Amino acid sequence: MQNYKYRRMVELTSNRLDSVEMCIFHGQALASLDTAQAVSVCSELLPLHGVSAELHCLHGLLMMGEGHTDVAVTAIRKALFLNSSLIMGHFLLGVLLQQTGNVKRAARSFRDTADLAGRLLDEETLPLSDNESAGEVVRACQRHLQKLSMEQV
Repeated sequence: MQNYKYRRMVELTSNRLDSVEMCIFHGQALASLDTAQAVSVCSELLPLHGVSAELHCLHGLLMMGEGHTDVAVTAIRKALFLNSSLIMGHFLLGVLLQQTGNVKRAARSFRDTADLAGRLLDEETLPLSDNESAGEVVRACQRHLQKLSMEQV
């Protein structure tokens, strides 16, 4: 049933890719069906919507999923350059930096994420998340920061 919903979303958005919002919906739904195809489509759409922080963030998330850490970090940094209040961008950058052993910068990203998400209502769903609430992301940041502090000892 879930795959049907994603296929339907891909179908409904495929002719509306001139809209950044539709590109995001399209890319997220496609990623749930075929990550490689989502990466390809997202890469094709970036030149059309190069100033979309959300699209760069989605591209980074897809690259992260494919194991292309350097490309993912670059995409997320572009997204944050375009929109420094993109909460999930800060979180993803923190995760990527933590994976590469850049503890200080990862910690800064998690603190930035927690600060931005902490300004929202706990139950508010964050854009570009997998339906995570602001409160859940703050708690995830706290767990990451605790783990990072133990790694520094």
